[in-house]
Amino acid sequence: MLKLSQQIIKTILLCGCVCRSISHAQQPLSKRATEVKEKVAKFKLNQNISVIPLQGHEEFGSFLSSTDDAFTFHDIDQKIDVTFKYEKVKKVKNGYGGYDPIHHRHVDRTETESSLQFLLAL
Repeated sequence: MLKLSQQIIKTILLCGCVCRSISHAQQPLSKRATEVKEKVAKFKLNQNISVIPLQGHEEFGSFLSSTDDAFTFHDIDQKIDVTFKYEKVKKVKNGYGGYDPIHHRHVDRTETESSLQFLLAL
């Protein structure tokens, strides 16, 4: 009887461990997140990058590292290391624009150029 109860306890514990590992299994990345991950995989250490998150403003910095579900870069404006999950990023770009002394942060060169072209056209 004692052996039977020990077997039942072992079985329950084993099932609990298996269920916990299944619930923590990594979800497959969405199409957009997979594209971001593939682009990040091409970055070199300390390469200048631009990150456009799903929510928030574009951020600029130097690429540091990547894992299976996230990447880290050093934000040039905030002067801190920032980690984004691929699922939380809309787009990543190679390089970044110049510095905006009015707002005291880096800006996307293409947006600045298009705004300047618009103003010159008027």
